[in-house]
Amino acid sequence: MTVLVVEDDFVISEVLCELLTAEGHDVIAAGNGQEGLEAFDRCNPSLVVSDVMMPKLDGREMVRQLRARPQGRRVPIIVISAARALGQEEFGQDLFIEKPFDFDVFLDHVRALSTRQAG
Repeated sequence: MTVLVVEDDFVISEVLCELLTAEGHDVIAAGNGQEGLEAFDRCNPSLVVSDVMMPKLDGREMVRQLRARPQGRRVPIIVISAARALGQEEFGQDLFIEKPFDFDVFLDHVRALSTRQAG
């Protein structure tokens, strides 16, 4: 499975990429929402993991634009953010995870979405 990680914090991005690679996924990293859209169009990922608060194009708008694309309507999207209030906001994501989060729980969610996507 190809996973697109869109995160402007380099350390968090690296950790997520390492975790997902260790799980056997191909991982593409983008540093903001605009780069995320471009990577999505190039790579057609099976899952998107995105921060919300990023420069150039935030995660909310990126998710909205992904969902407007025919290929983006079915791709699961996990949104991660330190802003707890965003967890109540629906802007097209399948799942919201608040930072900081347990990496094992995160991977459980990825596995569940992967299974759903494959089925």
